[in-house]
Amino acid sequence: PYHFFTRLLENLRLSGNAQIDANLAAVTAKLQIPGQPILERAVLAGQRRELLAARWLINHLLATPQPRQINDQSQPQAAEQLPLPVVNIPSDRTITPNTPSLLSPRALQATIFTSCLNKLQSPLQNVTDVSLEIDILRPDKKRELLYLILQKVADTLDDLRNSQIEIRQLSDIKSAILHELWKEVSTEFFGKFSRVRFGNNQIEIINVILQSSGVVQTGILNQIPLVVDLFSYLLFQTDLIIDNTNYSAGSFEANQQAEMLLENLLIQVGNAVVQPLLNYLGDIEDIKQNFYDRKLISTREIERFRNSLSWKYRIKNLVTEPKAIFESRYDLFVFAPRGIAKTSIYAPRRQELAELSGIRLWVTLGLEFGDAIAPRLQSLLSFLGSGVVFVLTKIVGRGLGLIVRGILQGIGSVSLPEGKNKKS
Repeated sequence: PYHFFTRLLENLRLSGNAQIDANLAAVTAKLQIPGQPILERAVLAGQRRELLAARWLINHLLATPQPRQINDQSQPQAAEQLPLPVVNIPSDRTITPNTPSLLSPRALQATIFTSCLNKLQSPLQNVTDVSLEIDILRPDKKRELLYLILQKVADTLDDLRNSQIEIRQLSDIKSAILHELWKEVSTEFFGKFSRVRFGNNQIEIINVILQSSGVVQTGILNQIPLVVDLFSYLLFQTDLIIDNTNYSAGSFEANQQAEMLLENLLIQVGNAVVQPLLNYLGDIEDIKQNFYDRKLISTREIERFRNSLSWKYRIKNLVTEPKAIFESRYDLFVFAPRGIAKTSIYAPRRQELAELSGIRLWVTLGLEFGDAIAPRLQSLLSFLGSGVVFVLTKIVGRGLGLIVRGILQGIGSVSLPEGKNKKS
C-alpha cells in the first residue's frame, strides 16, 4: 500500500506539472508577441502567475514522502525490481524542446520560411506609430510583394550555397546581395516591360525605379540590421547572439530570433521597392488603380502620406537613430497576429556611437545630460514639494485658522451687546 500510494502521488504530480508546463509555454509565447494591447498583456501575465503558483502548490502538496533508510542490503535490490511510474501525458499537449535540432541548413531554412509564410496569412495592417511605404499598397498587393521577397530571398540563399561562399565573405558582399535582391523583386513586381503614361510619353516603370538605386541603397537597404547574422545562420547554422544571449543553431529560441530578422528584412525590402514609385510615379492614375489602397488614392492623401514618410526619415536620421545607437538597440518590424508590429533587440553599437557628429552627437549628449541630471532634479523637486506642503499646512494653515477664529470671536462679541439691548 505504501508503494502504491507513493506511485499514485508521483503520477499525479508529474502529470499535473506536464500540463502546467505546456500551458505555461503557450502563455509565455503569447507574451512575447509584440504589438499586443496592454489589457491583453496584463491578462496573460496574470495567467502566467497563476500557473506558476499552481505548479508550486502541486510540487509541495503532492511531494512524494521519502522512505526511511534501511541498512539491510536486500532492500535496494527489492527497490530496483519495482516498475517505474508511468505518466500519461495527453497527446494534444506538446512541449517544445530547448535543445538544438539536427536539421540540415536547407531543412532549417524550410522550417523558418514556412513559419514566416504562415504569418503572411494574417492581417498585414501597420499597427505601429511609424509610417511604412508598403502601407499605401492594397492588402492583396502588399501580401503579393512580401511573398515575392520571401521567394527571392530563398533563391538568393540557394545561389550563395551553389557559389560555395564562405562566412567571412558575407560582410563584404552584403550590400551587393541586398541590391540584387531589391532589383529582382522590383523587376518582377512591377513587370519588366510595364509602361504607364507620364504626360504625353509612355515610360517603363522599372527604368524609373532602378534610377533610385543609390538613394534606396543608402537610405533603406544598408540600414537593415543583422543581415549577415541571418544569412550566416541560414547558410552555415552558426549560433545567433541576440539580446546579449547566445542561441544555439537549430534551437527553438534561435529559430524565433531568425524569424524576427527575416520578417524585418522582408518589410524593409518591400519599403525599398515602393519608395521610388511614390517619389516619381506616385500620382499617376494607372499606378493608383493597380497598386494603391482605395483610402489613399486622392492627391491630398498621397501628398500627406509622402510628407509623413519624409518627416519619418528626418526624425529618424536626427533623433530616433542616434537614440537607438546610444541605447544599443535595433528596432525591428515583425509580423504579429494583429498586423505589422515593432519590437527592439539589444545589439552593441559602440563603433557607430563613436562616429556620430553634428546634431546626432548633440542628441546623445542631451540624453546623457538628462540621465545625469534627472535623478538630482527629481530629488530637488521632491524636496521643494515637501517644503511647499509644509508651508501650506503648518504656517499658512495655522494663519488662516487664527484669522477665522478672530472673525468668529468678533461676530460673537458683536451679537452679545445686541442681545442685551433687545432685553432692555
